[in-house]
Amino acid sequence: MSQTTLHRQWRLLEVLHGKRRGLPVRALLSELGTSRATLYRDLRTLVDAGFPIETENQNGEVRYRLLGEPMPAVQPTARQALALRLARSMLAPLQGTKILRELDALLPRPRQGGERPAKVAIVVPRTVGEPSIVAALEKAMSAGVRLAFTYAASQGAPSPRKVDPLALHVVDGQLYLDAFDVDKAAVRTFKAARITAIRVLDEKAARHDEHDDMRVFEHAAKIWDGPLVDVAVRISPRGARFVREWPLVASQRIEEQPDGSVIVRARVSGTVETMRWTLRWGKDAQVLAPEDLRAAVLTELLRSIAAYAGQVVSDS
Repeated sequence: MSQTTLHRQWRLLEVLHGKRRGLPVRALLSELGTSRATLYRDLRTLVDAGFPIETENQNGEVRYRLLGEPMPAVQPTARQALALRLARSMLAPLQGTKILRELDALLPRPRQGGERPAKVAIVVPRTVGEPSIVAALEKAMSAGVRLAFTYAASQGAPSPRKVDPLALHVVDGQLYLDAFDVDKAAVRTFKAARITAIRVLDEKAARHDEHDDMRVFEHAAKIWDGPLVDVAVRISPRGARFVREWPLVASQRIEEQPDGSVIVRARVSGTVETMRWTLRWGKDAQVLAPEDLRAAVLTELLRSIAAYAGQVVSDS
């Protein structure tokens, strides 16, 4: 489950909590700003997970109600506390949001004695971007309003953007905003660390029921959007055993070759991240297709060689 899905389902429980008469679908859609299909999927997931959500027909209208009283505060076991700290470390890019503040409140202080879990080293990622930026993103999404900010893309000068926020994604310790760019009339992905001068507007965000945050990056290498492209990359015998450890995309296909090498085939959104993935393998990777990706990798390598011109390259 992605952090965005967790945050959305947490918000659904918050909306239902305390509503003794429950809420109809139209009210839930208005509160959450999700599509009808996403709402039904989240309700089904929560019921399957054991949350006491019941339906009741009142005057011909189906209403959803969360049963029971708030759970009493309990002291988590050592293993539970460790799990909470691990979850906290993974959610570090969401610093500044309500969900993280509530998780922090659950974390117990270390105490002497008692049960000692297996030692697990937890490396907390460095928070990227200002917490105030993240808080503004959450505020706009919760209120269902638009955002205005300045964005520094990979190329070109920073530019003003006005968007309808749709979802947040955490990938490799980086936070990304999936949003509908009003001026470009298309869904775009924005890296939170590149957002500045953010403002939560009074304008109501438009509904985008066609958007499904569970599928929009189905073919994305990390977070990237673009036309679908079929790519093939050969990985040498030396690197073949690490391909499953460092995949290009989850849906990649691996074809083992007689010489011990493998060919990774995948359908990806755009080729920028595939080029970066290929370059990380160094001499152990060779792009087979498409031709424009081969050319892009070759150009990048030639530029690197030019930067080191005059130095002897050893094969150690």
